[in-house]
Amino acid sequence: MNLAQTNQIANRDRLFLLILTIPIAVLSLGALLIPEPFAHLIGALGTASYVYRLVGAAALGYAGAIAWALRSNRWSRIRLLAASLLGFSVAGVLGAILQLLIGDTKGIVYLILVLGLIVTAFTAYLLNKHRGWVQPMPNIHNWLVIFFVVATLVAVPFAIMPLFFPTAFAQLFSFQANDLLLYRLGGAELTGYVALGILEVQSRDMAEIHPAAIMVFFFNAMAVVASLLALFTGERSSLIYVVIVVSGAIAVLTVLELSRRTGGDLFGDREFAPQPS
Repeated sequence: MNLAQTNQIANRDRLFLLILTIPIAVLSLGALLIPEPFAHLIGALGTASYVYRLVGAAALGYAGAIAWALRSNRWSRIRLLAASLLGFSVAGVLGAILQLLIGDTKGIVYLILVLGLIVTAFTAYLLNKHRGWVQPMPNIHNWLVIFFVVATLVAVPFAIMPLFFPTAFAQLFSFQANDLLLYRLGGAELTGYVALGILEVQSRDMAEIHPAAIMVFFFNAMAVVASLLALFTGERSSLIYVVIVVSGAIAVLTVLELSRRTGGDLFGDREFAPQPS
């Protein structure tokens, strides 16, 4: 049988996808841990440190989940993550182009454009290569489907508004709207999470949703870390407390559900046991 029609991904594809996540991880760690020096390094002003931290947290969700999933050669572990990364990269390319159109020609804009095009091409290639794979039947509870729908709908405005209207978005949360690329990147990241939510609803297969849940956990756990770092360094914003409560709750609920489904081995290699509604 053709490898693309089985639940397997070629080792060379796994390796290349892992290599592509390295610059994402490096950039995200810089934004999360040292926002102001990182901003100055890439030629930005760095006037919205907390937003830098959140953008870094969202990107780490991709890097962490993909690195975890690639330990396996099962396509079911990769498919939703590859699709969400495609959504992120396409939106990132669009954000870079929008920046170039307003005269922002910093090196980081071109870097994001080139990296986005490479990631877009490779993830599209992977998804097309495995288009013949037959998905399992849905096997999740209805309440999880409702949760995915609600969470995805909530994320939509946070993807669209900063991507296309970064100045208005910054002003809405009382942030300085100087580093517009930063807000566009945040919107691009959330676009990938929206794509992830849509595919979770479409899939309804716990073998595929397991790595997606790991990705959501990484994002929300790092968002809490970003908020605590912001408070520790003296930053103040009502959004910080909202993120701590909401992301903290999502991270805890994700861990509890993953633990229940995997018998406590939430970061292990065990597949979910089907539990139809």
